[in-house]
Amino acid sequence: MKKQNIFETDIWTSKIEGLINEKIKNYAYSLKSADEVGMSRSNLGGWHSSRQSKIPKYMNDLLDSFCDIIQKNITNGEEVYVDNWWFNINHEGVLNTHHSHPGADYSLVYYVKTHEDCGDLILKRSDDKVLFNRELVHHYEMENPDYSIKPEDGELVIFPAWLKHSVDLNKKNNDRISLAVNFVLKKRLKPVNKLQRDGYQVVNNFLSKDLLTLTKQYFDLKIENDELELDNGQVPGTFTAYGTYIGDSILKMLQPVAESVIGEELYSCYTFFRLYNHMDWLKPHTDRPSCEFSATIPIFTDKPWPIHMQEYNYEKYGTVSTSWQDSAKNEKFASVVLELGDVCFYEGTKMNHWREPFGGNECYQLFIHYVRKNGKYSDFKFDKRSNLGLEAGSQKNEFSIDNFL
Repeated sequence: MKKQNIFETDIWTSKIEGLINEKIKNYAYSLKSADEVGMSRSNLGGWHSSRQSKIPKYMNDLLDSFCDIIQKNITNGEEVYVDNWWFNINHEGVLNTHHSHPGADYSLVYYVKTHEDCGDLILKRSDDKVLFNRELVHHYEMENPDYSIKPEDGELVIFPAWLKHSVDLNKKNNDRISLAVNFVLKKRLKPVNKLQRDGYQVVNNFLSKDLLTLTKQYFDLKIENDELELDNGQVPGTFTAYGTYIGDSILKMLQPVAESVIGEELYSCYTFFRLYNHMDWLKPHTDRPSCEFSATIPIFTDKPWPIHMQEYNYEKYGTVSTSWQDSAKNEKFASVVLELGDVCFYEGTKMNHWREPFGGNECYQLFIHYVRKNGKYSDFKFDKRSNLGLEAGSQKNEFSIDNFL
C-alpha cells in the first residue's frame, strides 16, 4: 500500500494481485442486464448500479478484504464497515462530474476493467479558502489544483470521502468498469440517525458562495423581468417560483446527500422559491405528500432567521394550528439557524414547522422536496410532472400555490 500526500491530504494506492477480475466483471454485467437503466448520480451517461440486497459470497469476501486493508494501513486497527457500494460502467463518451461522498469516512475505487484513455480519476483541491485568500496562497503550490490517477486493472485507490473527485471522458469504444465503496468508522456506524431521532438534520457549508450568488442572480433577473408570481395565499405579497431549472438542478445535485442523510433511496419531486420581506412570517404547517423529505436552503438573507420545528402530536392537538404562538407553547420545539451554504433536511410530512415575523428586509429561500423511492408516496416522483425543470403551468396536474409548501 503506497501512501501519498496531495493538497495536504493523504491518499493510498495499491495494485491487488490475484483477484478474480473476470468474475467481478461478469457480475457487473449481469447486474446491468437485470437493470439496464440503473441509477443517475455523478455519471453523465453510462451505467451506475443500484443497491443490492443479496450478493455472491466472493463479493462479500472482496468487500471484507477492503475493510481489512483500510484497518491495517489507514485506521491503525480501528474497525470500518461498508456503508454502500456500486459499479460504474462507462462506455465511450461517458464521464463522472465532480462530487464527494457525504456521510462516509473513506471512499475506495477498485478498477475491474480499464484501457488507455478510459478516463483518469481526478482528485480535486477542496480548499477554496486557500485558492481565494492572498494571505494563504503563498503557502501552497497553486499551479495544479487537480491530481490525476490513470487507472489500471487491479488497482485500488482510497481517499477521504469528503475529497471531491471526478472521472474524465472515456475516449474509446471499450467499457471502463470500476467498483466504488464507501466506508464508515465503527464509532460512527450506528449512532442514532439524527434525522430519524429529531426529525431534521443540518449539513453545513455544502453550497458554495459562487452557487449561492448565481442562484440569487437568477431569481433577481426573474423578478426584474416580471417572471415570478406574487403569492396571495400562504405568505401574501411574496415572490414565488415553482420548478425552475436552477432550483430543480440543485434538487438533483443534492439527492445523493439527501439519501446519505436519510439512509434510503429517494425520488426527486420539486423545488419552490420564495423571497420573504420584512415582517413576513410562515404559519405552522406540515407538507403535502410530495414533500415527504424536504430541505430549506437560505440563498441570501440580510439577517439570520430561525426556522422552528417540532414533531406535531396530531392525536393530542388535532389539526396543525395556524398560529406560531400556539405551536411554540404546545410542545418542545427546535429553533434552527442556518448560515448561507447550509442545508437543513427535515421530514416535511411529519414535522410541524414555522417562522416568526422576519426582522430583516430580504430572505431568499429555496425549498427542495423528495419522496422515498419505495415508499407510499413514490408515485409523486417529479411531483407527477413528466420531468424535472418544468414550470407549474407546464405540468399536467394543476396545484394551488397554497399547496406547494
